[in-house]
Amino acid sequence: MPKLLIISPTPHYKGGYQIQGHGATVKELSFLGNFFDITHIAPLYPVTPPKSARPYSCSIDFIPLKPGGGNGLKKITLFGTIPQWIREIDKILKKENFNLIHIRTPSSLSLTALLYFIVHKNNNTLKWIKFAGNWEPNPTESLATKIQKFLLKKGVPHSFVTVNYFKNLPPNFIPFPNPSIYYKEYKQNLILSKNKKLSQPILLSFVGSLIEEKGIMNALHVVRRLKEIRLRFKFLVAGTGEAENKAKAFVKAHKLQDNVEFLGPIPHEMVFKIFKSSHFLLFPTYFNEGWPKVISEAMSMGTVPLAGRVSIIPDILEKYQIGYSIKADNIDKYVETIQYFLNYPAKWDEYSQNAKTYAVYFTYEYYGLKLLQILSKYRIINLPEYGNVFEEIKELTRKREFPL
Repeated sequence: MPKLLIISPTPHYKGGYQIQGHGATVKELSFLGNFFDITHIAPLYPVTPPKSARPYSCSIDFIPLKPGGGNGLKKITLFGTIPQWIREIDKILKKENFNLIHIRTPSSLSLTALLYFIVHKNNNTLKWIKFAGNWEPNPTESLATKIQKFLLKKGVPHSFVTVNYFKNLPPNFIPFPNPSIYYKEYKQNLILSKNKKLSQPILLSFVGSLIEEKGIMNALHVVRRLKEIRLRFKFLVAGTGEAENKAKAFVKAHKLQDNVEFLGPIPHEMVFKIFKSSHFLLFPTYFNEGWPKVISEAMSMGTVPLAGRVSIIPDILEKYQIGYSIKADNIDKYVETIQYFLNYPAKWDEYSQNAKTYAVYFTYEYYGLKLLQILSKYRIINLPEYGNVFEEIKELTRKREFPL
């Protein structure tokens, strides 16, 4: 099989005899193991793996890096860790030949890798650079992120860039989905949500980090208003984070205990169980990110997303009538939108069906198909046999326009 070198900031941990990493990224990279022999350079943290971590489902050669950077004064640690990062990258490239190098940006590690390959411009191995954040200019983005955007627009030698965006991109940029679900999960979810209807009490859900930027406090302000206008509802909150105590105090202060349930950190397989019954994903995020995976996971279950106006979220939700994208602090608009759907349940049915239809574009198999089509143009890899899944994906996606 072709050899793939991955350089990423994904946190990893030692869990027993297994290396575990951030769940969503590990799931994505494990899928690439169907097509490549993988070597992964990433930081290893000397702590117990969090519940969101998971082991790889494919065999990988993991090269641990010392973690470095962070917020505030923690950035000083970069002076000690960057030389080690460079040594490990240099050592593996001298030891082995790779067919493809995959760099996941933005981060301090990825900035180091980009600068390494700009200096070593004679390295002719094709680089696939994934920009996973919000490509639109954002006042909250770090200087390191701005530098990486500048370098990517200027062009890293022998590379192409995939990004969750599709407006006014440079020639070597390719709009690309952020995969969330396997195709088999997608088909199963279609069956499980086949008879889903909007009815009261409505079920709303929030899945993600409990930090203010992700919208948990705004979401709680919405449900407080729903109670004030005497709607019958239940709000499920899955996740943990620095705003968790604040969120729980808000629920207690406003006597929402009968309406709001905190589930804590949950294993990934529980996410679909939540969305199976949920009518709305309430996700008023203003976090600087590209496409949150939780939105497409909700879509696959016919859960209608009501989400913040970040990156491509409004373009996808509104153009394809999947859900609504609303400014994160516009509490009244979230409430009005929920009331609108309750008054016109046939419209909710339409949006729910659209959500399920377009969720196929966020399957790992569609992601894999697009990647292999790109690489075949560079003559890096031929499209492999992958059962009949790719043909099914092609058939489903050729019927309708979609920017990613």
